[in-house]
Amino acid sequence: HNMSSTGGSEDAGRDLCLRLTSRRVPENAAQKDRTGLPFGVTVQPFKPLPHFPVDASALLDPADEVARCGDCFGYVNGFCGLERDGWVCILCGNFSYWSSDPAGDGGKPRYKRNARRNELPEIALPEYEIEVAREVLTVNPREPLGTAPVYVALIDTTAPEETLELVRSAVLAAIEAVGPDALFGIVTFADRIGLFDVQAAAPSVRRVGLGKDGGLAMPLEEALPLRRLLAPVGAFKEELAAAVETIAPAKSRFGSAGFSRLGVDDGMIDGGDGPVGRRAFGPALEATLAWLGADAVEGRGGGRG
Repeated sequence: HNMSSTGGSEDAGRDLCLRLTSRRVPENAAQKDRTGLPFGVTVQPFKPLPHFPVDASALLDPADEVARCGDCFGYVNGFCGLERDGWVCILCGNFSYWSSDPAGDGGKPRYKRNARRNELPEIALPEYEIEVAREVLTVNPREPLGTAPVYVALIDTTAPEETLELVRSAVLAAIEAVGPDALFGIVTFADRIGLFDVQAAAPSVRRVGLGKDGGLAMPLEEALPLRRLLAPVGAFKEELAAAVETIAPAKSRFGSAGFSRLGVDDGMIDGGDGPVGRRAFGPALEATLAWLGADAVEGRGGGRG
């Protein structure tokens, strides 16, 4: 795990591999909340720099000794506002108090009442490498839902073919990358929502349209159980890939609900061929998140999604 900060001089900052175009974005927490976007930065892999060679054999400081924001869990660094009793997170603007737990030399607190706090490596150095505890997931093969990582691809089929070709390639790459124990689901939306069932003897798509009030004509769970949507990648990788390849741009307005085999859409057509009447992005996103969230709180062992 690597962090970057501006603890050095302006000349030292010229050697950084990451430069900021402004002092900070968003400017404050209120501005961040108004955007509705999840702000964050991930740099991987971290290129070894001449002034900070990475020694693979060196013993790194444990990450749990470095202060973290109580709201967004970001690490303290030279960008943050440091005060006597705590610090202001540069990412979210939240104020967190310094911990009094002994973590420094001689059993003294690392931050609180430390006269040399500004010399700590996570605050003073442009780059600081720490060791993050490895997370171990134990997947129950008999009950993967609730114990295995869950990934859902929500695909907008109102996009043109050129864009969908890029999306298909990205989803195929994701299926290859997530690992055999993961559960993967495919959901599409245009003027209705498509739920891909790749675990059936004949893989198919269940489609749910919009009602007159703009909501879904039926709950997603009634169209296809979540266990059928989320397929184990190790057992259904080929079927998932084949399903992704069938996704094509939407061109028609369909009825409230339908059923089709993969690659053949035999739903009811309402109004004939033409542009999609309503784009169900909001209902699709809201229904999918609510569906996954409802399943997670049904006592399934604290599943991950």
